[in-house]
Amino acid sequence: MTSITIGVWLAAVALAVVYATPNGVDEEEGPYRKPHDLRLLYDNPNQGRGDDMELYGYVSRYRSLRHEFYQWQDSTEVVQRLMMAFTFACLTGLGAYIRVYTPLSPVPFTGQVFFVLLSGAVLGMRYGGISQLMYVLLGVVGVPWFAGGASGVEYVAGATGGYLVGFIMAALFVGYFVDRDTRARTLTGLVPVMIAGVLIIYVLGATWLAIFLDLDLWQAIALGIAPFLLLDVVKAVLAAGAARVLTERGTSDGT
Repeated sequence: MTSITIGVWLAAVALAVVYATPNGVDEEEGPYRKPHDLRLLYDNPNQGRGDDMELYGYVSRYRSLRHEFYQWQDSTEVVQRLMMAFTFACLTGLGAYIRVYTPLSPVPFTGQVFFVLLSGAVLGMRYGGISQLMYVLLGVVGVPWFAGGASGVEYVAGATGGYLVGFIMAALFVGYFVDRDTRARTLTGLVPVMIAGVLIIYVLGATWLAIFLDLDLWQAIALGIAPFLLLDVVKAVLAAGAARVLTERGTSDGT
């Protein structure tokens, strides 16, 4: 748990560094400088105008922060990008502590899948994949953030090792589509991409499980897929919603 605590602190520092950059809003003009959005302030000119302006200020600030967060892929230094990847590696590790075991399978339910999918959507293909590679490699060298607080090469080479490989591939897959197709950044576009990412994790995980335990196809599906399918679909939908909040529909230059 000490290693996890250190990871949380480092993740907090990484986020602080990223958000320490200017927010891109002209202080002299304020957050209301877009004429086409001013209609929101004048729908009801006689009542609650101050409240409308304050609400619009919050909305404008949120949009500005979201724009900057998505811009990080093009505008930040490599060190900051790696820190963001490390942040998602830490989140994936923390998700491993959200686990529920069932008598139906040796593989537990965890919160990892949510953060794996989200890393690809938020960080893109390259750094989403790097974040999950960091997660696996740091677990191999001793950080106890695999399911059940496990670590070491023995865990990766064990029955559930295929799921860890699937994490990397799923982050790469989701990031690939988000990077290259603006339609994949809408909620309706993100949901099928996220579900496809879950299927990638399943295929690699169940295949590895079958080889390791000498199972046939149906046994592998029964142990490594069927008990988790519904819950992981829910995780995929939640990850799509979170990604839609954090990312923009436009290209990486904000258009």
